[in-house]
Amino acid sequence: AGRGAGGSYSNMSSDAAIYANRSRSQSSSTSDRALMDAFRTMSNMSDRINLPRTITDRANVLFKVVYEGRNLKGRSNSAIAAACLYIACRQDGVPRTFKEIVAVSAVSKKEIGRVFKLILKAHDTNVELITTGDFMSRFCGTLSLARPIQKAATCIAQKAVDMDIVPGRSPISVTAAAIYMASQA
Repeated sequence: AGRGAGGSYSNMSSDAAIYANRSRSQSSSTSDRALMDAFRTMSNMSDRINLPRTITDRANVLFKVVYEGRNLKGRSNSAIAAACLYIACRQDGVPRTFKEIVAVSAVSKKEIGRVFKLILKAHDTNVELITTGDFMSRFCGTLSLARPIQKAATCIAQKAVDMDIVPGRSPISVTAAAIYMASQA
């Protein structure tokens, strides 16, 4: 049984050959459909948090690699898509918080975090550490704070890191505290 030298199913009945072709095309179309759904999901999430197309494209490539690697079987495609978007943001230098990704996805923070760690481990993907500077200008802009307040907050956050006052603290928390302190001065 199987394909002969000419690529036809020589030892199969014509019905079996038709079924073999149909099942092969259905399985690839199922895989394609899953990829397309994930790409659409990531595009929608990106649009909702105003991410550039380059980040969405990077997330799509990462998702495809993860999906075809089959290392995360059993995890939901939406969790993988959300984690891929989070990783793509970090790799492109415009990190988003897990909370921001959770707000635009239908997946819990805990599940995105788990899948994020699994992807990093399974695919030897690297992401830069996040710093207070990654969030400072965006947070200050969102709060419509004046430029001098942003400068003061940046200085406060940098001093706290330099003096080793905040080891183990989340850079997002340090950023928020520095903004609060600067705006109260």
